[in-house]
Amino acid sequence: QAVRPLLASLGLARDEPKRALIVGPPAESKTRELLRVIHSVYQPNKVVLGQTGPVESLAREMPAQPSPALYLCTGKACQPTTADPAKISQSLAAH
Repeated sequence: QAVRPLLASLGLARDEPKRALIVGPPAESKTRELLRVIHSVYQPNKVVLGQTGPVESLAREMPAQPSPALYLCTGKACQPTTADPAKISQSLAAH
């Protein structure tokens, strides 16, 4: 019975976390919509980041966008930004 949780924990420790980095003003409705989409896809090792406050260096290094958008990153490699909810859901589910 303990094998299944142990294997799941091993997978989480071995895989790099997927980082969903939202660029844009936190109070904007589009930013909140992107957050809802990101949180609608279950992924146990997903990290959701913004660019304000104390954030990791990857978030500070990413260029700002003219409107709220998402970078989906694994390690230091990031996909091009998108603000399309369908693309975000698909990309998160594929990771």
